[in-house]
Amino acid sequence: MSAAAPTPGEELEFLGRLRLLLADGAFVSTYKFALLRAIADECVERAETLEALPIGIERLGERFVALYWRQAKPYGVGADGPTVVQGQLLQNTGAQAGVLKLVAEEQRSTPLLSELQRDARAWRKLKGSVAQVVKRMPLYKLQTVAGKKVEFLYPERPAEDHISLNPGVAWLFRKYHDLARDLIEVAWIRFIQVLPRNAQLLSQGRELGEFLFGAERKALARVAEVLHAHQGGRCFYCDRPILGAPHADHFIPWSRYPLDLGHNFVLSDAACNLDKRTWLPAAAHLSRWVERNLIAGRALQDAMMPAGMASHLPRTLAVAQWAYSADFASGAATWLGRTRRIEPARPECIMIVARGARSATEAPRRP
Repeated sequence: MSAAAPTPGEELEFLGRLRLLLADGAFVSTYKFALLRAIADECVERAETLEALPIGIERLGERFVALYWRQAKPYGVGADGPTVVQGQLLQNTGAQAGVLKLVAEEQRSTPLLSELQRDARAWRKLKGSVAQVVKRMPLYKLQTVAGKKVEFLYPERPAEDHISLNPGVAWLFRKYHDLARDLIEVAWIRFIQVLPRNAQLLSQGRELGEFLFGAERKALARVAEVLHAHQGGRCFYCDRPILGAPHADHFIPWSRYPLDLGHNFVLSDAACNLDKRTWLPAAAHLSRWVERNLIAGRALQDAMMPAGMASHLPRTLAVAQWAYSADFASGAATWLGRTRRIEPARPECIMIVARGARSATEAPRRP
């Protein structure tokens, strides 16, 4: 691919190769699914480019830890307490995947990922260890299908501290992120389901996709408490007092991008949250959300840390910029308020987020 925008034929070729890789690749563990997901997410959270995109192997290690942190916990423990059978889901055709062992061992002393990340030494050690597993196992074996290597994502060059995505690949992963994520997650779930040693755990009836990729309900309850105090018990969208149970809502919807970072949450009432569904909020809501994060983002971040919710404002704004750019390009609608009032996505939304992203790199603003 050249540095020019991929042609429709090149786009179809990319998607076809990705589908073939997920369907027919030599998978003996879930590492390759995690690597594809990590690469796709990294492309969304970086500036749009048609050029080659370098991604550090240590950065991939960080993303592996985040992906597997939830999955390393016992599957048999549900929202209502222990079920009949408990245990860690197997994610390898042989012994348990080494990354899950590393993560589970760390969880025994540090149950919250955000707490671990505050311990610079322990966090550096874990992500470094996981990065070595990524480098040794899936990184230079990912692009092999039926015994044939096709380096359509990146050149496989051993002994480097990074990979470099081929020109156009980052752009394609941004454009087709929703589709790529769905393909990866479906293949990941299917791999776990067919391992015979998972059968007894899976018979408990808990929804596997939610366990692997969903949001932690207990963490969301704590986030709601923090936001309730910050918003004075009022709904972020309609500004009315919340009379029933408040909802910790993903401002950029979870279905659009699974972003469990503190700055992406607002408190809403049930009616607004259910009416908003999977739409992006319109410009007026977006402007207030960006302004809130620029002014109160540090305070919210500090308050959410003890609840186990990490925060990273530049990353959150990068995802928002990607989401609104994609909706504007496709002519999608944005949500104005209750009763599903909508309007076409406006270029103003992209400019609001871009200004916020620039301000986030400057000195913090004060109320």
